[in-house]
Amino acid sequence: MFFRANIKEVNTSLYTIEGVLSQPEFQQLYDEFCLDYNHLRVKKNANDSSTQLPRLGLRKPFPSGTGYSFNGNDMLGDNLALINLGSKIKLISQKILKRNLSLNRINTNIQYPGIESTFHQDGAEGTWTFIIFANSHWSTKWGGEFVYSGEDEYFYVPVIPNNGCLFAAHRDHRGAAPNCLANTYRQTIAFSMNEMCK
Repeated sequence: MFFRANIKEVNTSLYTIEGVLSQPEFQQLYDEFCLDYNHLRVKKNANDSSTQLPRLGLRKPFPSGTGYSFNGNDMLGDNLALINLGSKIKLISQKILKRNLSLNRINTNIQYPGIESTFHQDGAEGTWTFIIFANSHWSTKWGGEFVYSGEDEYFYVPVIPNNGCLFAAHRDHRGAAPNCLANTYRQTIAFSMNEMCK
């Protein structure tokens, strides 16, 4: 694998990555968010209040093939394009962390202005998540930053297409909604991975 993206260690448990995918790979990812191909599902974090608006994501069929999962955040799904990209993300993450990882979940997120996310964790200690900002273009004046809680401070990562971040998933984090200036929705994909014993 040939990977030349710019990687910055922001904190011992947060890395930012510029230019994660090649242009054809990024176009393939962007195409998967086209609603002509894939349907949306409503999703909420476990700690969201009952009055909070839900976010949206791409539907993932149940592994058993019995229908569609409306809350299937704990699996890969059957989207081969996303699984293929997840394999590359796992290798990039292993290179950054110098640890063996196994890909265990692919999660998409679509947020319109006003649809905020709560702080949440993606897994226990030893779980890592790699998110990619999947919009084809984005103005920083639209907001939508990724917010990560380190041990003693918060870190804010701006939405830049085809950039991403790798972070310890047991720490609180959230995706801020686009603000009222945005003329589109914020879309991200998250690949969650578990550390494997040697």
